Amino acid sequence: SQVMSKDFILETRDLVKEFKGWPVEPSMEAMIASIVVSAAVGILLALHQRHLTGKGQAVDASLYDSAVALVHPQSANYLMSGKPPQRISNAHPNISPYDSFATGTVPVFLAVGNDRQFRDFCALAGKPELAADPRFAENSSRVRHRAVLEPLVQEILAAHPRAAVVSLGSPYLLTEMPDVDRKSTRLNSSH
Repeated sequence: SQVMSKDFILETRDLVKEFKGWPVEPSMEAMIASIVVSAAVGILLALHQRHLTGKGQAVDASLYDSAVALVHPQSANYLMSGKPPQRISNAHPNISPYDSFATGTVPVFLAVGNDRQFRDFCALAGKPELAADPRFAENSSRVRHRAVLEPLVQEILAAHPRAAVVSLGSPYLLTEMPDVDRKSTRLNSSH
């Protein structure tokens, strides 16, 4: 059908809100950007196929499919386990610690993606014993013991102002959002 269903768009927004646990509705711009990216990738793949074979391709981009992609890995976890996802805001359901944490001044985002990174972070934070604890030695164990680990990480980070936390030099700390120059719409970041 060539007619866009407003109910369908609202259902899609609700899907993203439910899985991500966002306290507000996801913006329509985010939903549209998702399908635009999906369509652009499809067009590029079709052009590549035409270049290789000389044959055209049909491109099909669905708003709902694009929204499902936005809620990865919650959607994949649900399909594999049958367990409904829990609201976790910015945290990652399969990685821990991976979330926003308060410091003594301004929050930081800690993104520890693997076991080596966790050992590195613990060493920099002066808590190598956390990495040696069997509950936290591997990511799968850290995820299972998230309720124990994250308050310990929070205690470490909250005891210091952000400047002191940043001075740890951990590449896994995202300490601030890049500045956006709205006049030129260019992203200014030191990363």
